[in-house]
Amino acid sequence: MKIIHTIALVLIYLVLLIPITTALSISNVNIKGVAQTNATVEFTTDLPAQGMIQYGKTIAFGDMVSGPTTTNHELILENLQRDSQY
Repeated sequence: MKIIHTIALVLIYLVLLIPITTALSISNVNIKGVAQTNATVEFTTDLPAQGMIQYGKTIAFGDMVSGPTTTNHELILENLQRDSQY
């Protein structure tokens, strides 16, 4: 009986260690500060998260920018080429 009790406690402990994952809600996406070779992207998330944007001129992207863990994000896309679609 003691072994079963110990196993139950270990299982409860392990379940408590598993992080609960929820989907983030992204809103208020805004592109500002567009310049010759960069642009600033702002957005908010409903939970603190590390902001990250992958961008490029092809489906393979090629560039990435990330920021700190927060709910209000402001990331700068750099090395953009003029008159190009991303």
